[in-house]
Amino acid sequence: MDIGASRYAAGDAHGFDIPRPRLAALLAAVLAACQAGHKTCHLSLPGRIVPISSSDGSKALRLADEQATFRLFVVDAAGSLVENVAIRLWRKGRGSSWVALSDHAPVARVRTAHPAPASGAPTLTDTSITFPIDAVYTWVDATDPGWRKQLAAYRDIGSLDLDRFTQSDELRYSLRSLDLFAPWVRRIHILSNCRPPAWFEPSERVRWVDHREVIDPTFLPLFNSEAIETFLHRIPDLSEHFLYLNDDFFIWNDAVPSAFFTFEGKSIAHLVPRGGVIYWMQSSEAGVAEDWQSARVNGARLLQARCGFLPTRQHEHVPYALSRSVIEELEREFAGEFEAVRRSRFRDAADVSLIPFVYHHWAVQQGRAVVSISAHRRSLEADFERALDPADLVQAEFLCINDREGSATDARVRGSKERLLAARLPIRSGAER
Repeated sequence: MDIGASRYAAGDAHGFDIPRPRLAALLAAVLAACQAGHKTCHLSLPGRIVPISSSDGSKALRLADEQATFRLFVVDAAGSLVENVAIRLWRKGRGSSWVALSDHAPVARVRTAHPAPASGAPTLTDTSITFPIDAVYTWVDATDPGWRKQLAAYRDIGSLDLDRFTQSDELRYSLRSLDLFAPWVRRIHILSNCRPPAWFEPSERVRWVDHREVIDPTFLPLFNSEAIETFLHRIPDLSEHFLYLNDDFFIWNDAVPSAFFTFEGKSIAHLVPRGGVIYWMQSSEAGVAEDWQSARVNGARLLQARCGFLPTRQHEHVPYALSRSVIEELEREFAGEFEAVRRSRFRDAADVSLIPFVYHHWAVQQGRAVVSISAHRRSLEADFERALDPADLVQAEFLCINDREGSATDARVRGSKERLLAARLPIRSGAER
């Protein structure tokens, strides 16, 4: 029996609200169906995915019963995901009422005498997200011959910081994390000037977008992420609301659309609790700031000069919630800065960080975004042997594994990263051959 609480309150088409006493029957039916169809069943628990067979159904029941909410994955013989359902458990209350066990349930109590409507639009509430949300990646592969040929006309590859251009299969696992923990994402666009990796399989939902489809030829080729990001909103068929991810961003546990957008469509800015802009200003004045730090400083000064306030906090290393129309407004407001950054082929201390930094502060000031009041960031940037401990990440909502100081080409670090990602995200996405 599905209580229907989430559908009724939040229009959640990806979840079921199950009375706790019905859990055993549910799992028994699912396991039997999987066995008959030569498929496997997996339970997504905090920080781990557990494969379950019909022979250890009691184990499945025990593991699931320990949680207030979990995801149930069905995987075919090829290792691909075919079913992805969120299960929320409820306990019996007084009379015909049921009480939520999860802190993230949209309501605390429901009465089964008033089930969810069988059809029609869901009730609009402060947790309802009824509009489509896409995802966009930017991606580069320093081993791609075509990319290296373009680069050679302007700069020697030995002069680059390879931590920013070397990939170690992070995109494969990041795409898996969207399929597993954010199945509500409508379409995924990967913007790149490189050929796709050998494992990639395009589809109607997952598209490979070449720079030439989006960026004006006068600016190409571009190797500067600050410049490339100013063209995201020009991707064909991109939804009004979308997430922007680097390939080292991962959804680590179940995520909901309301973590990124309000029900009326405002983007949510996940800003760090304490800012680094003032320190970067001092570093810039001392001539020791990194180029990305200088770009944030330039963005802060731009907003101070144009809007009268000095932002000091940057966005967390988690997916950025963006709106096409807001970027278009930002582009009109700061047309000169957009033009200058787009003509910066490589990162430069004179760049302005328009999308990762200016967008969020300006949108908040314009009433088009709100600042998150919760801390979501789980970013690993150093001391990988200690930091990449799965036990420390059980409750992490998002994860960023940010290469730095040569870690991208360090075999020990790459191995540690691969083991962590393969263990947490073992199920193939729809974008894999």
